[in-house]
Amino acid sequence: MAPRAAGKCAIVAEKPSVARDIAKALGVSKRGKGFYFSPEWVVTWTVGHLARLPEPHEIHGRWKSWSRGSLPMLPSEWPLVVDERGADQFAVVQKVLN
Repeated sequence: MAPRAAGKCAIVAEKPSVARDIAKALGVSKRGKGFYFSPEWVVTWTVGHLARLPEPHEIHGRWKSWSRGSLPMLPSEWPLVVDERGADQFAVVQKVLN
């Protein structure tokens, strides 16, 4: 078991069935919306790809059509694009990890 700071240890599984199995193995039986929890553990999951890096034109409209002269395209920030279908679970994972 990895050392942990004061509070709960969070585990993010690749899918709900894996999270359920991990929670069961840890003796975690309480369930919230999108996660299992106990005094020591929080087990949550992703569902497919919850987020992705944006396409260049999603960062700056001027990068929609580009030329060699516009390279390199290096944004000052790398935002995430959250998939609408997974937005609720993304919010759960984000809350658990924060």
